[in-house]
Amino acid sequence: MNLNLSQINGELLIIPNFTLYADCSHGFRPSFINALNPTDAKPCFEKFVNLTKQTFTNTFCGVFGADMKITQTNDGPITIVMEF
Repeated sequence: MNLNLSQINGELLIIPNFTLYADCSHGFRPSFINALNPTDAKPCFEKFVNLTKQTFTNTFCGVFGADMKITQTNDGPITIVMEF
């Protein structure tokens, strides 16, 4: 927990899921009003990936707008889901 990705030669996987952003604070039906449209979301995702690759060489990413299925194995004390 005291070392960063570079120090442990770790990998970073960035999955674009902007279209899944939903507000569920008002009942059982999710609202997608605050989700970005794909035209605006794709440049944000690409910029984030490019900036991240400048710092962490082992950065991989999913394909924006694709139907992706991933399998994840958590190996460590924690898993962090970051929302920006």
